[in-house]
Amino acid sequence: MRKRTVIIEDVDAEELYNKIREIFKEILRKEHPPPSDKRSKLLTIKETAKFFRVSDRTINNWCRNNLLSKIEIGRRVYFEEKEIKDLIQKNRT
Repeated sequence: MRKRTVIIEDVDAEELYNKIREIFKEILRKEHPPPSDKRSKLLTIKETAKFFRVSDRTINNWCRNNLLSKIEIGRRVYFEEKEIKDLIQKNRT
């Protein structure tokens, strides 16, 4: 990573904060580019329930019964949109 030298002269706290924030945003943008179209979109429990027209509780039951695979990030739960669409195609009659 390229190093930068910053000289601080007559800068108030807000200006310094904004400059540091700008630098961090640039670093994050380079190290974590936005997802490409090849990646599946992640849906929350509410979005998944709305997609299937069922309750949040039903989605949780489906996970417990291994009908849906969940992705846990911290305390949050997500579902891959592609997997949900594949599940629908697979179960169509």
